[in-house]
Amino acid sequence: MLVWTRWDTDKKSKKQRQGLADSEQNKENEILKAESKLNSFAKGAIRKGKGKFNKMRTPQFEHPWLLATLKGHVNDVIDVDFSSNGKYLASVSSDRSLYLWNVKARIDFGERDHKFHRCSIEFDDASHIAFAPDSKCVLMSLQVANKLDVYRMAKKDGARSYKISRVESVEFPVIHAEDISSIGIACNGKYVISASSDNQLVVYSIHGNVLKKMELKLNILYSARISPCGRLVGASGFTPDVLIFEVLFDRQGNFQDIKRAFELKGHNSGIYSFAFDQSSTRCVTASKDGTWKVYNIDVRYSQGEEAKILASGEFEALRNACPESVNVVMSPSGNSFAISASRHIHLYSTLQPQKEFKIILDAHDNLISGLRMSSCGRMVASCGDRYIRIFHNVAEFYSNVVLLEKTVRETREDSKKRRLEEQLCEAKQLLGFVQLTDSICSFCTKSSYFLKDLLL
Repeated sequence: MLVWTRWDTDKKSKKQRQGLADSEQNKENEILKAESKLNSFAKGAIRKGKGKFNKMRTPQFEHPWLLATLKGHVNDVIDVDFSSNGKYLASVSSDRSLYLWNVKARIDFGERDHKFHRCSIEFDDASHIAFAPDSKCVLMSLQVANKLDVYRMAKKDGARSYKISRVESVEFPVIHAEDISSIGIACNGKYVISASSDNQLVVYSIHGNVLKKMELKLNILYSARISPCGRLVGASGFTPDVLIFEVLFDRQGNFQDIKRAFELKGHNSGIYSFAFDQSSTRCVTASKDGTWKVYNIDVRYSQGEEAKILASGEFEALRNACPESVNVVMSPSGNSFAISASRHIHLYSTLQPQKEFKIILDAHDNLISGLRMSSCGRMVASCGDRYIRIFHNVAEFYSNVVLLEKTVRETREDSKKRRLEEQLCEAKQLLGFVQLTDSICSFCTKSSYFLKDLLL
């Protein structure tokens, strides 16, 4: 009896122990399930948080001088150009498209949505673009065909939109063996130029007839441009001088010849790019030696007078920059200019070259392929990726203030002095607004870094 009772007790205790063990096992399983759910939730949260943090680390490009970012192209934008009447901005992309953007004195650029008209380029991609003097036609170079082509825009009947189509009556021949690196059209519409890296410069009529072929001794030709007056043509390359030529016409307006006029000397290495002001009296150059120079080219070169250096400075990004990414543009007044190198843009004041403006770093994800300044001199457009950036030309605002202050001091007439003082007040307000935006953006940037440190 005792043995049976003892055995029965052991049996009960064994069952109890087994039940307790099962209950503990169930609890452990429930805990593991809960932990796994918690871990999966935590991993998801970390993943989401990581994505948000990455977005915070790679924000959309912002800059206090940025006026607008034009979006619409599917592939990288290759080149841009402003029309001389200040109404349009044309852009070409590797997606075989030509876009025409409305400028309207910066009104549209201040809006969120930017209006544009699209045109497909037939069976080719455009590599360079230039507006004609009438602001109705666009000259471009084709990548595959390696020749020039012309497109015309016209308003559709009863609509505000434009129709952009190829001009069938103008056909340019294939001349260059290497890719076309520069194009240009004279302000008087009398001739067109194209240049390639194999030192070949070609002058055409506006109908596509070849007027002159030139073999320049530059080793490698980087850039060729026509002066705004239409009288001079410049070319720069691997040699440290810019060659300036004069285009000659007879009294009836027929082309005669193009001859050497003078040279821009002073650099120690090749010159990547150069630009003229609207009056064709100043020229700015950017060299591989990391320097830039401003020249006075209003000289009597027919009597042997040489161009004089007005100002010079350094831009270190030029030393290691790819030649295709270096572009120079000058404001019509000649009081400011901009230089692009790699992915950066630097603004300068010609009146006070020692004035340091902040470099616009990483304006594009890729190398900058095009840089232009508007006809009013207040905007600078750049391209290099799928977007077009429009910046305030702060250097021009600053130069206007400097010039007006000097003019006010020198003016003795009261009525004229009052008008100049009003203009000076407006110029200072415009410059002050941009500087205020700069300080606000820098404060916001510091605040965002502080918040990131807190999150970390």
